[in-house]
Amino acid sequence: MRRITHLFKIKYVLLFGFLTIFNARAQNYLWPTSASKHMSSSFCEYRPAHYHSAIDIKTWNREGYPVFAVDDGQIYRIRISPFGYGKVMYLKLKDGRFAVYAHLKKFIPKIEKALQAQQLKKMRYSIDWYPENWKVKRGELLAYTGQTGIGVPHLHFEIRDSLQHPLNPLVYYRNEIKDNIAPILQELMIIPLTAQSTVNGSHLPHIFPLTKGPNHTYRLKDSLSAHGTIGLALRSYDMANGVYNKFTFYRTHLFWDGKEVFNVSYDTLYFSKTHLADVEVYYPFKTLLHKRFRKLFIEPFNTLPFYHHSPGNGYLKMQGKSHHFRLVVRDFFGNTSVVRARIQNEMNFNPDVQFAGKSGYKAYLKFTIPSSVQNIAFWSSVDGNHWLPINYFEVLEHVFSAGGMHTFVIKADIRDSNATYLRAEFSRAGSTQHICFVSLNDSCAVPGFKWMNMGKRFLAVTDSFFCCQNLNVAVQTKSGMHSLTPDVHRNHAEIVLPAPETQDDFLHFTLRHSDSAEYDTTFQYYTLFPGKAQNFSFFNNRLQLHSGRKTVYDTLLFTLQKSDTIPVVKGIPTLSPVFAFNWYPQIFRKAATLTLRIDSVSVHWRQLGFGKIGHSGHLSFIGGQADSARKSIRARIKTLGHFILIADTTAPKLKILQPATDAILSKLKEIRISLDDTLSGIDSDRNIRIFIDNKQLIPEWDPERHLVVAHPYWKLKPGQHKINVTVVDLAGNRANKNAKFSIQIKDPE
Repeated sequence: MRRITHLFKIKYVLLFGFLTIFNARAQNYLWPTSASKHMSSSFCEYRPAHYHSAIDIKTWNREGYPVFAVDDGQIYRIRISPFGYGKVMYLKLKDGRFAVYAHLKKFIPKIEKALQAQQLKKMRYSIDWYPENWKVKRGELLAYTGQTGIGVPHLHFEIRDSLQHPLNPLVYYRNEIKDNIAPILQELMIIPLTAQSTVNGSHLPHIFPLTKGPNHTYRLKDSLSAHGTIGLALRSYDMANGVYNKFTFYRTHLFWDGKEVFNVSYDTLYFSKTHLADVEVYYPFKTLLHKRFRKLFIEPFNTLPFYHHSPGNGYLKMQGKSHHFRLVVRDFFGNTSVVRARIQNEMNFNPDVQFAGKSGYKAYLKFTIPSSVQNIAFWSSVDGNHWLPINYFEVLEHVFSAGGMHTFVIKADIRDSNATYLRAEFSRAGSTQHICFVSLNDSCAVPGFKWMNMGKRFLAVTDSFFCCQNLNVAVQTKSGMHSLTPDVHRNHAEIVLPAPETQDDFLHFTLRHSDSAEYDTTFQYYTLFPGKAQNFSFFNNRLQLHSGRKTVYDTLLFTLQKSDTIPVVKGIPTLSPVFAFNWYPQIFRKAATLTLRIDSVSVHWRQLGFGKIGHSGHLSFIGGQADSARKSIRARIKTLGHFILIADTTAPKLKILQPATDAILSKLKEIRISLDDTLSGIDSDRNIRIFIDNKQLIPEWDPERHLVVAHPYWKLKPGQHKINVTVVDLAGNRANKNAKFSIQIKDPE
């Protein structure tokens, strides 16, 4: 037995030694460029609907720095496109991993020559080429940095495993980046995760600013209490020495009463799951407040690979009087920041007021509260705005009932006999938890409610609320009548409405005091359910919405309104009212289909498309597929929003910049063209055609810079030549420009 154990230990040591040597060798890749050893973006930074799969290396807003092979291997793939990565090279390294270099300006001459042959063969700028057996050596010059595709000049650099899954490149370059700056923590958000959960007495998410203390420790500026199940989300960034760029953090641990309940680290990424970037952030606040909070809890539909070491799902349950949590945030180089805070378990109750009245300078109040209340304080007011503290009150009657409830009858001295309102504050451990506003003359001033769509449920919110006698709050839906109790807090009252049961329903909300209606409203709403295909029809079947089983991640409520008139948008033909879907923002998992029936149109069907009006009022063209036979247009949409039917009747803006018309040249190096289309757009370089004397050139198109460059690949003869440029956008609008120039060979002296 000892011999077996000894042999096992020897094998374990040898295996550990081999893995250590292998990892050390694997981490010895060459730095990919001489541009700099500074980053402008880090691995797994958030991008709209995806993650950044690389590190971006700074090139100081310049192009043309050399790019090298990080190890021996072979050129696996070269792709050229006007979009995305632009000009990109994939190396398959000798250890089986891949190195990816993107946004390149150009390649070394022998590669450029081979690529031009591929482009001429297909007469296209965009190509996807897999060379055969093109070997490279470590340190060999391959290309030069640029800004093709998306973004300013930089080098996008990836390391992928043998299955093409991106890995954090910093694992292989631990000693190249200088960073002794701890992550900067900005705000912490606490999110109620159930209909019964509250934060500081509210069902709404609450943002707490963070204050930095010594040794990179942070505290919350405000006191914190919660009830039920909650989740945390963090807004923060990281930095490195020598640059002002902001990066994402690398690892976060969450400890609840000393026990780790959540652990996330960004080590690897699957392209098949990168769309879940909008699930990891709290998407409603990203859309509404333009703030990105990364969630520190894992919802059931979140299958990202970052949590494989996580000891829990980050759902925090308030049990007992209070809890403490510790949040540890690290960057890749071990610089650490910490948040420590205590959360008090708030009393979740609403005082039951049975009687309120006054006589002269005396106020009388009968109410029932739970035994957990430790302190009661009272104020009086004439107008409900200016409050005077009540310094003395006495308990006339105290009855303890089953369930831990106490009923009190109190008499309080009021300082003004004209006082009409009483405010009672109930607290525990010195922290105000609940407030009750009482009318002393049995009147019940009920203000209007603001309806808030919280995604899974509606919330009715008002600035103030009175704990009136004989008060009844109810809501009627298709499933029946529901009695509701307002949650009254310091600055507002909230009423959680019943969760939806069917895909279309109505809410008839009533608030009555002594049998008189104080508030009465009805509205229609609709529900998208996960795991269910649904069809909705609106406005006499004119507008339809189809969702599939995988359209939404979670239950999503929405309402729909149609504008009374067709709005006027300068320079854009508008052909329908605005169809306004109002919802609590949630990105779709899979696209839904929106279809609009059209009676007649005054433009070509190909020119039709949906426009989407953003929060700032900006109109963007999202397109669609028109069906003239069925007189309809449909589009795939990734979120709800405000949609309108528009037409793109404007041709692309096209101008030949170089050569100038009637220019006399000794030779033509290149043609430069300015090109822009603001609505439907130009989706492919196939739609850009450039000719010299009826011989086609290959357009090198940069949509971000609105620039097209073309190089003649043959020698032009002396004499006059004609350039013809034609561009067609997605709506079929065509632009055409011509120019003439002459080649004149100078006589030798």
